[in-house]
Amino acid sequence: MKRRSPPPRPDPRRDRRPYLTPKPCRGRANAPYLLPHTVRFLADLLGVDLARFCDQIVTNTFNAYGKWGTDA
Repeated sequence: MKRRSPPPRPDPRRDRRPYLTPKPCRGRANAPYLLPHTVRFLADLLGVDLARFCDQIVTNTFNAYGKWGTDA
């Protein structure tokens, strides 16, 4: 039986998709202030209410990193 080799890994210098600016702002540099566009897109894609989706992101963030300014 012939052994199969794994598929080639993408070249990170060529694949810029993870860093693409959200659609309404294409052409500008990607930056954290554009995150609301991504959150709205994901809520729409998943078919969930935007406010509940944002609340879940905040809850997940606090669970993972804790709340700032507390001695937890």
